Amino acid sequence: MGESVFNIFVIGVSINGYGIARGAVGRGYLVALAEMNDFASGTSSGSTKLIHGGLSYIEHFEFRLVREALMEREVLWEMVQHISWPICFALHIKKEAAERPLKSFLRKAFEYPHGWVDVSEQSARRQFSGNRL
Repeated sequence: MGESVFNIFVIGVSINGYGIARGAVGRGYLVALAEMNDFASGTSSGSTKLIHGGLSYIEHFEFRLVREALMEREVLWEMVQHISWPICFALHIKKEAAERPLKSFLRKAFEYPHGWVDVSEQSARRQFSGNRL
C-alpha cells in the first residue's frame, strides 16, 4: 500500500465485505481490502455458487423477498455474464411433498424456462450420470 490514501478500509472480505467494497468503488471511492486468509476462503468457498431467485422464500409465502431476490439476480447476471451461465438440474420431490398445496405453485415456478419433467428417481438416475444428480 505504501503511501496510498484510501477512503474506505474493508476488513474481512466475505460476501458482505466484497459487496461493500464493490459498492464504494462504483461510487468513486478508493478502497483497500484486508482478509486474514484468501478472499472468499470462509463460507463462500463452501457454497454451491448457485445464483437463484429466492425459491426458499416461497415455502413461507414471502413473495416480496422472492421478487427482490429475482431483481437482484438480474442485476448480478448483468455484471457477471462472462463468468456465469445457466445450468439444468433435476429436482427430485418425494410424492408426499409433491402432494402439498404448494405443489401447483412450485410446478408453475419451475415450468419456465426449461419446463417441468415429472420423473421417478429411477428415471432421473438413468437420465443423469451419478456426478450430475
